[in-house]
Amino acid sequence: PNIVLFGESGPGKSSVNNLIAGRPVASVSLDTSACTLASTEYRLTAEKSHFRIFDTAGLNTAMTDPKDYLDAVKGAHIIIDGLKRSRGVDLLLFCHRSG
Repeated sequence: PNIVLFGESGPGKSSVNNLIAGRPVASVSLDTSACTLASTEYRLTAEKSHFRIFDTAGLNTAMTDPKDYLDAVKGAHIIIDGLKRSRGVDLLLFCHRSG
């Protein structure tokens, strides 16, 4: 299955990724600050099932360097193109902070 994690910066998208993996595969921050500045694909196997998890940059991540912004957009396009060529998205998971 193809799983896309998206939402604002800091609600725990990378932590959800690690929970699905059953081990730390994505970097996480100890507070609610942004840790993922680019979209990253993780390929995992759990109980004989193969997963592709796309951990995306936060929708509201402040990027002061224009190159960081362009890299994030380029990464998003790579994910979209890859998903178009494969089975598409099986689970789109919107993550947000409670409260």
